[in-house]
Amino acid sequence: MHLLALSILAAILRSAHAAVIIDYNGGSPALEMGKVQLEGVFKHDWIEKGNDSIFIKPGTDPCRGTPALHYHRDAPYRRAEVKGKGVYAANKRYDIRYDVSFARSHNGLSIFQWKKADGQAAPLQNIPFNIQFDNRGALSLGYTPPEGKYHSIWAGSSPLELNQTHSIRLSFDTKSSATTTLIMWIDDTQVLSKDGLVLWTGNTYPKFGLYRGEQSKTGPDGPDWEHVFDAYVHKVRIDDADL
Repeated sequence: MHLLALSILAAILRSAHAAVIIDYNGGSPALEMGKVQLEGVFKHDWIEKGNDSIFIKPGTDPCRGTPALHYHRDAPYRRAEVKGKGVYAANKRYDIRYDVSFARSHNGLSIFQWKKADGQAAPLQNIPFNIQFDNRGALSLGYTPPEGKYHSIWAGSSPLELNQTHSIRLSFDTKSSATTTLIMWIDDTQVLSKDGLVLWTGNTYPKFGLYRGEQSKTGPDGPDWEHVFDAYVHKVRIDDADL
């Protein structure tokens, strides 16, 4: 507990002297968080405006009755995400808060990405890390080393409770000449502190929402029942500071 308290205190102190990139509160327009990205069945099949089958817009979390940014994605769409606004750079410290609830989970459904803009630029590192659901309904954090293969470096011990707001916090830096440590908290409990990672090999940015996980088998409500996802974002905040 003492180490956890020190870790949280350190993160708070960093935030106190940091610049705010995003300070989004649920119910506000999505543009206050960043750029909405809706993608159809095929890669780069971009949908400019949402419809009843796929959208990101202000709404109400039905479990809390409070304003939230409502993400909705039917089958067989690939993506409903917001690309975080702002400029991200090497040799910075980033602290991210992400308060969100999910109505359904599915294996491979990604809820957060730290995404390299040009996934084909050397060294190859398309997604340095992401957070997604695994086949148990638990959250998993996956990492891709430069020129390496994606693999999980942490997984929750039990399924994430659905229809309940969870607070995910991340703290890491983007050293361009050395490895770094990635720390993650879920609901104020530190669940990960992993060093030896490389999280910056070129222009990279955060993405929040629902990505992939659209493939499933027939379920009790029809062939596409597992494909339908809803998420409610209550808070996103990103602070940065020079190293």
